[in-house]
Amino acid sequence: MHRLLKRQIKKNLVSTDLNSEELKNFLDSINEAYKQMDSDYEMLERAMDLASQELQEKNLSLLKEITEKKKAEQLNSSKSDFLARMSYELRTPMNAILGFGQLLKIDFKRHDFISLDDSVDRILKAAKHLLSLIDEVLDLSQIESGKLKISLEPVNVIEVKNELLNLIKPLAAQEEIRIIDNINIKNIFVTADHTRLKQVILNLISNAIKYNRTNGTVTLSSEVNKDFFTFKVLDTGHGIPKDKEINIFKPFERLGVENTSIEGTGIGLSISKSLTELMGGTLAFESHEGKGSCFFINLPLSSKSEISDEDLAKEVSGQLSETFSDEKLILYVEDNPDNLELVKRIFSRKDNVRLISAPDAEKGIDLAKAHKPALILLDINLPGMDGFTAFKKLKVFDETSNIPVIAVSADAMEVDKKKALDMGFRSYITKPIDIVNFLEEVEKTLN
Repeated sequence: MHRLLKRQIKKNLVSTDLNSEELKNFLDSINEAYKQMDSDYEMLERAMDLASQELQEKNLSLLKEITEKKKAEQLNSSKSDFLARMSYELRTPMNAILGFGQLLKIDFKRHDFISLDDSVDRILKAAKHLLSLIDEVLDLSQIESGKLKISLEPVNVIEVKNELLNLIKPLAAQEEIRIIDNINIKNIFVTADHTRLKQVILNLISNAIKYNRTNGTVTLSSEVNKDFFTFKVLDTGHGIPKDKEINIFKPFERLGVENTSIEGTGIGLSISKSLTELMGGTLAFESHEGKGSCFFINLPLSSKSEISDEDLAKEVSGQLSETFSDEKLILYVEDNPDNLELVKRIFSRKDNVRLISAPDAEKGIDLAKAHKPALILLDINLPGMDGFTAFKKLKVFDETSNIPVIAVSADAMEVDKKKALDMGFRSYITKPIDIVNFLEEVEKTLN
């Protein structure tokens, strides 16, 4: 527009009385003014572009903040739901433990030994359920954080199946469920973590029993192709409604049975799916509402056919002696009186074991130097000096450097176990103590 104005000015100036020099100067000044206008116009355009860019960035930043706020709100909501569910799940078995514990005390005073025995059974059942819940939550947190370690090796899946059937058939009989084993293969090896494979298969069979009908069946079958072995668990339960299938592997989802008498947390399938995938396999299902469901895992085949390390461990375990040839002195470093009393009672059943104890690491080291025990049981979370530091000090002194040490701790994380074993602990036993496994570890170390 200013160029049209410039031409109009030139046209008007032709009729003026200015001489050529004055006209030239006048036109030059107008040209400079127009150049300045062009420059100002370009600066204005750049400023507008910059402002537009800044506005877009602010909008994106605001959108990001809103999105993050929504995510935070959803996360907080999930955490609240998780804590509410955990509170319920923990309080249920704790109610049984505390309630029957009180009845135990009353019945003992009344000498009502029939009720006494029933109370003990119920306490043990509730405690096992509570421990199972804690282990499942721990597994879930390790899986979600990417910290769960899987040790892949050739595993005879048929031996795992047979071992689990011996364990679970009494449970099936109690629920009036018949287990049909249609897997006729004698030996087949898959690449898996032995412990985690047992955990997955046990979860699938247990679910098939729990969510079945009275007088129903659980059928085990398998398929083998070139690269994978498929393990199937078919039940005759009520099946899964189509609209709920999408939530089957979500943690804490129980698909409407949470208000029934069927025990469970809704974590097992989520963990099983993640574990199967960590082992290089898949877990899937098919279900027909009103007829039942079939869950199946696919795992990569292994070419191994010779005896496995697990078989060798079982043979060695079977040779462990019930008693020791001479008296063994064991030192237990533990600050919790109840934990100490439990171990005292365990060893009171062994004729030739003498137990001494210390409430902290410093006194434990002094006792170890003075008495030179055959074995030291060492708690990790001790007041003052912790168990790891105490272990290092024990290895410094000539009197104690060769004494085997077993860690006994409530820290069940794999990273803690690995740290202890890497340092030189003979074994790592987690609390609550499984008495049979505990004694086996002690006997194995001493013998």
